[in-house]
Amino acid sequence: MLNLSGKIGIGGIVITVALIIILISNTDIEIISDSNPTESPSESNYLKAIKLVQNFKGTDESGSTVTEAIVLIIRTAYGTEPIFDNPSTKFSWDGLRSFESSGNIYDVYADFKAYDGSKEFHFIVDMDTGTIFAGNELASNILKIVESEG
Repeated sequence: MLNLSGKIGIGGIVITVALIIILISNTDIEIISDSNPTESPSESNYLKAIKLVQNFKGTDESGSTVTEAIVLIIRTAYGTEPIFDNPSTKFSWDGLRSFESSGNIYDVYADFKAYDGSKEFHFIVDMDTGTIFAGNELASNILKIVESEG
């Protein structure tokens, strides 16, 4: 039997095991939470921008949310195949402060990855006004769907 504790020590083993657990952990949908009291204001703003896009129901605040519209479009594209149950499918959200603007503008991305390719929905959020713009054609189509419901 190999005795690792004599070679790298208990601390090294603990760190190695922790890294392995982190590397093999895999979630399909990224959970966004702004309840962390130690986060910086910029972290809080990017989380708020993501939530604003996720929950946007159009200017009349009725109908489906952006998230619901994206999921519906993806499910429709895959027909009866339960694409979100496939272990290779990933759907996540990310956001960051825009580098192209001096204002309080954030880029928000919904990323869908499946066995046959990926799609990125890019939204631009003006946090001062709460306005959401499309950053690409896919996002534009989603915003049109959300705005037309109601």
